[in-house]
Amino acid sequence: MNPFVQTWVDQSHSGDSKAAATQMHHQKRYVAHTYISSKVEVSNCKNASFEAFVLKASAKALAQVFPEHAKPSINRILSSGNMKVIDGANQKSLSSLSDAEVKNLNTFTNAPSAHLTVSQIDSSLESLPIASPGSLINLHFTNPTREVLPAQGVQTFDIDSLESEELTYDLKLITAMTSRISISYDVQKLDEMQAGQFL
Repeated sequence: MNPFVQTWVDQSHSGDSKAAATQMHHQKRYVAHTYISSKVEVSNCKNASFEAFVLKASAKALAQVFPEHAKPSINRILSSGNMKVIDGANQKSLSSLSDAEVKNLNTFTNAPSAHLTVSQIDSSLESLPIASPGSLINLHFTNPTREVLPAQGVQTFDIDSLESEELTYDLKLITAMTSRISISYDVQKLDEMQAGQFL
């Protein structure tokens, strides 16, 4: 068998796919991105959809960190490739965020500019540190999963000042719902302090 003979079949792509790939390549190669991530406990988010809660919380956080964006807009990317475009998300109810109109727009080629671009992912490893050119911040979240956590939260000890009577071996565990929240952003648009405050 000749190792230099092509054994695969090239697949053609639509113009939208090519444009998206070109834009993604440009963003990844020429724009400096930073990526930070955090795990949050979301056990109390029971009466509304988790997606609506993420949209509302992220919009309120952005308006608080950036007072000049008092009514932030959000592009919510859906798994179908469509998106919800939401203006003034921090002032909307959770139910209206869940019921926002879905638009058939390609993510990179004809999506309107927005302060936030929000995507749901299965794993934080899927959220590549690529910032959409029309957004200030890209936010990725995972669906809540049940996890075992220490009941008293994570404790930090100073080994220099720790006395033996302060040590305890009683470990109380609880189960809680957690989600991984990650953001990526263009360092030319905001600095690490602002990104940390937002997250």
